Amino acid sequence: IEHEGNPVFVLADREGIIEEQLILPPVAFVIASMLDGKREVTDVQTEIAKHFQGQIVPAVDIEAIVRDLEKHHLLESEGLRARRKELADAFARLVVRPAKYSGKAYAPTDGELRVQLESFYSGKEGSGKPGDRRPDPIRAIFAPHIDFGRGGWCYSHSYRQVTERSEADLYVILGVAHTSPANPFVVTSKSYETPFGVVETDREFVDRLA
Repeated sequence: IEHEGNPVFVLADREGIIEEQLILPPVAFVIASMLDGKREVTDVQTEIAKHFQGQIVPAVDIEAIVRDLEKHHLLESEGLRARRKELADAFARLVVRPAKYSGKAYAPTDGELRVQLESFYSGKEGSGKPGDRRPDPIRAIFAPHIDFGRGGWCYSHSYRQVTERSEADLYVILGVAHTSPANPFVVTSKSYETPFGVVETDREFVDRLA
């Protein structure tokens, strides 16, 4: 992107270690891309000189960039491993998963979120307001995985079917991970905080499934 008139790289961490987005100038980004655990500082200098018309980056500058990258948990290091463990331990102690994206991906309060969700149904591309209960029950739905800002209305077509055709009292939600976990299936026993209150997870069912 352009930042204060200069081209920079914006890094967003999908692992969730870094909450904020970080901005790297091109030279730092190039150096970061060369840090494979095998190259020494002199190797990085040689690579940069080879690709950028003989430009020599002083060793002290490279070392400073490496320290800064490590400080912000952008390098595989003891510090990053400790931070991962710290976050994992903190999450393990939680009984309820916080509404992390409340106020970001969706409205933060009960009333505002209700209006937002209703707009997905009533908008031009929405399914229309759910009607009366129908006699043809459903066992499952496929729903989209897209942020509300771009495709909130998509959800209305799936969830209108749930409203009109489901009598279930337990729902199993299957989703796709943003990052590849160590196992193909990951299940949580945590309940979920939402602007409407806490959605309770059936821990007995989760234990049987596990």
